Amino acid sequence: MMKFNPHQSYLFVPATHLDRMTKAAGSGADAIIIDLEDAVSHDIKDDTRKKLLAFLDNWDWDSFSSIYLRINAPNHADDLSFAKDITLLNKLPLFGVILPKVKNADMVAQLAKQTDKPIIAMIESATGILNLSKIAGVQGVFALSYGCLDLLNSLDISFGTCAGQVMMDKIRCDLILHSAANNLHAPIETIYPNFHDEAGFIKFSRHAWAFGFGGQLLIHPRQVTAIKDLAINPKQLDFAKKVYDTYLKTGQVVFAVDGQMVDMPVITWAKKLLGLQ
Repeated sequence: MMKFNPHQSYLFVPATHLDRMTKAAGSGADAIIIDLEDAVSHDIKDDTRKKLLAFLDNWDWDSFSSIYLRINAPNHADDLSFAKDITLLNKLPLFGVILPKVKNADMVAQLAKQTDKPIIAMIESATGILNLSKIAGVQGVFALSYGCLDLLNSLDISFGTCAGQVMMDKIRCDLILHSAANNLHAPIETIYPNFHDEAGFIKFSRHAWAFGFGGQLLIHPRQVTAIKDLAINPKQLDFAKKVYDTYLKTGQVVFAVDGQMVDMPVITWAKKLLGLQ
């Protein structure tokens, strides 16, 4: 797995609302994503880039440096948007970059040739899903993610329906498998659009964690606390500690803890959960 900080919570901040950056940095989020793509209309992108550069020139990077930039895809309607975003990207000490609407490996490779920053490739179309095997293999890709609303809309499937759930679970399976096969960080779960629905958000996020996802895209600071609580499972941590302590004490690789059989895969899982590998 690539040795970058495995952020768990990624909070979006529109590039047109940089006044929210300080609050976002203090929210407890592991990372901030400044959105220069869908959050910014075409007619003000140039002005927004200038304001963003000036703002981050004065940002206290020592206090918070885990900042990503979501840029415009190479096939954006404005052919110059991608090039302008790359110029901006390389002027800033950003942690990484989010490439949206990825349809094929060439789009990611084009970005990877122009930056050494970790890339999170966002899949938002059927074409992108069908090309995952090649996309995941591009050198420079840190993790995969997906945009549920754009993807489902393109398939005429409504978010929140049984059909939407089935399709998203299929995509989750694909992302997990291709991430593991290419030694990437675990994929990043998509947004939950209703930030007032805390119970729905918790259920949604738990479902993604059960799939083995390694992070969550967030659209509001109030979602940060909920995701932090989910990321730490006291019962799992306690069991993992018992497993690892027993392994160290006995040297055995097959034993029982709390009535559950433990073997080497479980010991490996416990070490990973405890941050020991």
